[in-house]
Amino acid sequence: MMSLQKKLKIIGVTGTDGKSSVCFYIYTLLKSMGAKVGFISTVFLEDGSGTLVKNPYRQSTPESTEIHLVLSKMVANNVEYAIIESTSHGLDDRTSRLLDIEYSVAVLTNISHEHLEFHGTMQNYLRAKLNLFYSANSHGGFGIINMDDNHFSVFMNSINRTYTYSLKNEKADFFISKINEQMGFTEFEFYHNKIKYAARVNLTGSFNVENVMAALIVVSQVMNVDISKLIYKLVNIESLYGRMQDINFGQDFSLIVDYAHTPGAFLKMFPIFKRLAKKRLISVFGSAGERDILKRRLQGEIADEYSDVIILCDEDPRGEDSMQIIRDIAEGIVTKTLNKDLFFIPDRKCAIEKAINIACGDDLVVTLGKGHESSIIYKDKSIFWDEQAVIKDIILSLGNRG
Repeated sequence: MMSLQKKLKIIGVTGTDGKSSVCFYIYTLLKSMGAKVGFISTVFLEDGSGTLVKNPYRQSTPESTEIHLVLSKMVANNVEYAIIESTSHGLDDRTSRLLDIEYSVAVLTNISHEHLEFHGTMQNYLRAKLNLFYSANSHGGFGIINMDDNHFSVFMNSINRTYTYSLKNEKADFFISKINEQMGFTEFEFYHNKIKYAARVNLTGSFNVENVMAALIVVSQVMNVDISKLIYKLVNIESLYGRMQDINFGQDFSLIVDYAHTPGAFLKMFPIFKRLAKKRLISVFGSAGERDILKRRLQGEIADEYSDVIILCDEDPRGEDSMQIIRDIAEGIVTKTLNKDLFFIPDRKCAIEKAINIACGDDLVVTLGKGHESSIIYKDKSIFWDEQAVIKDIILSLGNRG
């Protein structure tokens, strides 16, 4: 396998949130530059055949044998760049899924409260993420780090060659100085080596500017291409399915589907949702069962600060009681009144139906936590789920609401 890997430049992307989007954006930019690319992420796989296929594994980072199989196909298809979404589970020494991957590039998006049911402590969680940077450093690679993350110095010290980006710190190698955020597109300006650049992406949200910037740096460095030549390629980047996805079936209110399911993602997304909502913000979400319990209250607190109406429902309850998960989230919700502007509706379809029924013109409904996922997991069964299709059926059934 090692000899096969030497034929690939392997780019690893890690972080609590934004990994799949950054992988997809790197993939899109590299392809737009004529490069032969493959990638492995939560949402899609591409082995260099030119066809995107939905990730058949429930895991964002598949098992080691499955990863090696895909990498072998990439080599057979003459792929030059392989992008791997590298989760903390995959990077952890206990799973060894990514233990023998020879990374050329390591990217950190951000670190927040997640997966502590597996790692136990934030220190262990960080240690797993750092394995990506240790690997890149040992193979003469470089790191790309979000300087706005509280843990950025730990990652800076783990690798010899780095590039940083930031929305806040002018000392970053790439400093994003201005953002104009609209529904469906975002314009932004940034500085690199004291030169100002202006860019536009057909994506919504300042967090997407961060994700695009990480991808831009990766491609400019691995292909040795000037930033000015890449900016014009940003129009090729499309939103990843289930990520900040604007749903419009002619209804008189706005609706966004997003995969956000961590406190860190909520902190990034909810201020954006609030800015985009012309009137009320109606939020529909839950939290995963048999996963990090402590994050539930935090999710409730953040949603409570920005939402006008909150509807709590199932995400993936697994073996836990749905209502107990909902009550855990509700502990962080202190400004809402039950059955007035706070609703407990475990059945996700019914919860979304409630949100759509109460939405008025210029309200914004957001459904969070499922995004691209195709199932909801319960204790003894897994049911098929397609959030976008469910929303479409509900809206079209209303008929005269459009």
